[in-house]
Amino acid sequence: MASIKADIEANRGNMRSMVLVVAFRMSHYFTQSRIRRVVGFPIRLLYKFLSEWVYRLQLKDVTTVGPGLQIFHGGFGTVIGPRVVLGANVKIRHNTTIGGKGFDGTGPRPVIGDNVSIGPGCIILGGIHIGDNARIGAGSVVVKDVAPNEVVAGNPARHIRYIE
Repeated sequence: MASIKADIEANRGNMRSMVLVVAFRMSHYFTQSRIRRVVGFPIRLLYKFLSEWVYRLQLKDVTTVGPGLQIFHGGFGTVIGPRVVLGANVKIRHNTTIGGKGFDGTGPRPVIGDNVSIGPGCIILGGIHIGDNARIGAGSVVVKDVAPNEVVAGNPARHIRYIE
């Protein structure tokens, strides 16, 4: 319940994002046990339709997501892998890919800290860690760890500065 309240507060004024994130939370609730998966199948199916067919966003309901998630522009074209970990108050812009390396879907996934802002068109791949309060510039390709409070941009992503 606290996560939903934080999500609503974080997305106040952005109805598309608010609906999407609350639907994610409801669907995620029904992944927590076998009985919930059976009972919540219609809600999970509705979320899958809403996210993938309406919003054009792939955010699996089994993904670990902290409270206060913001997905700008309805997440259009965004793909977030199922084993990715997103911290609290993460901001994600459209056309972003966050997942593992390789075509077979195996391997480690990124762990993204709290209060991270990810620009549009970013690619974050592999078993890397993005530190708290980091900023990822638009169009960046991140394949190495990003320190807390660091700003990175480019392809491949390079250090720009630290946030004070």
